[in-house]
Amino acid sequence: MSLNSIPGGFQEAPTSQGETIESNHGISDNEANLQRLPAIERLCAKIFQAPFIILYFVITLAFNVMDIFKPFKRMLCFYDRHPSQTVDRITQLNNLMDMLILECQTRNISKSLIDEENTLSERFDFNTLYNLNDGRLRDEIIKGTYTDLLDICTEQCKYGLIYLHDPLLDNSTNYLEEILCTENFINLVNKYQILLWFGDVVTSEGLQIVNAMKIRELPFLAVISLNSNKVMEMKGKLEGNLSKYESDYLETILNKNYNELLQLRQQKQNIALERIIREQQDSRYRESLRRDQRRDQERADAARIANEYRVKSRNWLLWRKSRLRCGDNEDSCRLAIRFEDGVRVVERFKSDCHVEDIYVYVVLREKGLLESEEEFHGDENEFESFVYDYGFRLVTPAPRKELDKNLVLKDEPLLYPSGSVLVESEL
Repeated sequence: MSLNSIPGGFQEAPTSQGETIESNHGISDNEANLQRLPAIERLCAKIFQAPFIILYFVITLAFNVMDIFKPFKRMLCFYDRHPSQTVDRITQLNNLMDMLILECQTRNISKSLIDEENTLSERFDFNTLYNLNDGRLRDEIIKGTYTDLLDICTEQCKYGLIYLHDPLLDNSTNYLEEILCTENFINLVNKYQILLWFGDVVTSEGLQIVNAMKIRELPFLAVISLNSNKVMEMKGKLEGNLSKYESDYLETILNKNYNELLQLRQQKQNIALERIIREQQDSRYRESLRRDQRRDQERADAARIANEYRVKSRNWLLWRKSRLRCGDNEDSCRLAIRFEDGVRVVERFKSDCHVEDIYVYVVLREKGLLESEEEFHGDENEFESFVYDYGFRLVTPAPRKELDKNLVLKDEPLLYPSGSVLVESEL
């Protein structure tokens, strides 16, 4: 294709044979300009480019070396964070959960730009579910040791789910994201009442579990429960790469053994109910036995007190008999005493006697001690605080008046120098 010259323009310089100015021959404008530079200028340009080329290769080599030593760096940093001295289970669990929360947050940030919608719709944040203070599943997490998990699962006949974490793996949060933080897993925990236990393989307890369960790959997830012989055993496990397991593998394990677990739980509840009923029956029996024993003791105490009172009362009457002043004398009053059975007795009492002496006289006559030769030989000081229960009262017939025991006979006109007295039982 030839170009017509523009009128009034400069005359183009002649070109050599084979040269062309079209761009489709593969020569760029920069190369064309470079070709026009003298040889010395081209040499200077190459010299100035050489340091940048060398710097590029050095930086690339440095990044490759960093990638090679990255696992060793993670290992060193990990053991710097975990001191060698032993700590209790609660501290280990808090450190582990903090580490899992941090790893999951870091992983979620890196994946949020790639799969944000899918992550938000199918998965939950690990901190939201398993935070020990306010997590959604915090009550299902066993904070004790592995032995505590076995004891609780045995006692309550529940599933136990064991998760062992290895922080040195590149895909250490794979099980957390693909299983533990999914809505399906939350539904399984609520449906089958699963108890969760988290462990770290770098702890002594985690290593013991690895050896006991013969774990070959990590991360590791296992389901344990009672068997028909009421012995804890592992019902199923997931270890290593999840691609070799079906998506419903965990649910299949739980559903397969759940009926057997329900039967064991029902048996245990029946045994517990029978024990409670038996304890209630034993408690009622012991209470009834205590009441009978208390009643028998009260009866024995009452009989003993009554016997002591009877003996003491007889001694007191004998002592009062020795002090009773009856009979004919110059300064006396004549009293006619009518008993309840209609018998009328006339007796004389010294005028300075008290009305209580008449009470004593009535009792001595009713008990037949007036004519008895029995005498009191004890110490009269033992009766200082003794009060005898007469069980009757003395009254005058006309006017009707109850006599005070402390009253002196000569001070009562109805009795001195003579009078009548009626014996009446107290109602």
